[in-house]
Amino acid sequence: MNFLDRSEQWQTELRIDVGLAWLERMYGGTALESQLASSKLFWAWWNNKWAARDQDMSRRLKVLATAVLTYKAGEHATMFFHEPAEFAVFYMQTHNPAKLNLLLDAVVIESVNKLGRAA
Repeated sequence: MNFLDRSEQWQTELRIDVGLAWLERMYGGTALESQLASSKLFWAWWNNKWAARDQDMSRRLKVLATAVLTYKAGEHATMFFHEPAEFAVFYMQTHNPAKLNLLLDAVVIESVNKLGRAA
């Protein structure tokens, strides 16, 4: 997201950190947590979900001629960001692992379980 004014490395690290925190929240203390954390299939699923959230967010963003960033939060609600740092705080809040309502696809869990049993 260009609006963040953050490096690609920062964005990648955030995506990984939030993914690991989400795994801990959902599967903390189980063998499945570590299996998922090392699974390419989980990370492909996670990256797709992250990209979908970012794409939805991008569709709602607009830069005004005054360089103010607006975000259409709902039919009658628009948020305004005057600085990239303001938007970065909002971005991190929308990707907060404690607030993400995601359920891992059963196919991912089954595949990871099969690989774990085969190892």
